[in-house]
Amino acid sequence: MKRKLLMLVGLLLLVTVTEASPKRDRDNLKGLRGVEVVVELSGNSGTLLQKDGVGESQLQLFVEIKLHQAGIRVLPQEEGVRTPARPYLHLNINSTKAQGNPPFASVAIALELQEQVHLERGNKSASAVTWSTGTVGTVPADDVRSIYDQAGDLVDEFINDYLGANLK
Repeated sequence: MKRKLLMLVGLLLLVTVTEASPKRDRDNLKGLRGVEVVVELSGNSGTLLQKDGVGESQLQLFVEIKLHQAGIRVLPQEEGVRTPARPYLHLNINSTKAQGNPPFASVAIALELQEQVHLERGNKSASAVTWSTGTVGTVPADDVRSIYDQAGDLVDEFINDYLGANLK
């Protein structure tokens, strides 16, 4: 148990340091015609969150609706893999419930746009993160559904950057 807690603290520190810079390169979103959405609940997040009514499919639908409402095209998987650069918006949530008074859950949420990029050397391609944001924090153990709000805030950041890059 101590080892898991230390690993979580380490992950939270890493994400905090990684995401400390508020600069995201919105220019990388210019010309993007749509994205596929992929949601992943890492570690034991799936088990913890699903019993509280938060699952990958619900979160994916939530993200897709927000993008659609903003006028951003959501690509179905079969079209996403045929689209140049294969762009997909990846929402990853990692959480662990902890004992405390009151009990709480530690949460790390990352939102990344991943695309196939071409490397200048050797004419190779690789998957790369071309835009990202994230957050770490805690939520009351009896209110893990508030993760929707946190994930929604990150999706709003993507939407604002996308619109800022494409509506000029």
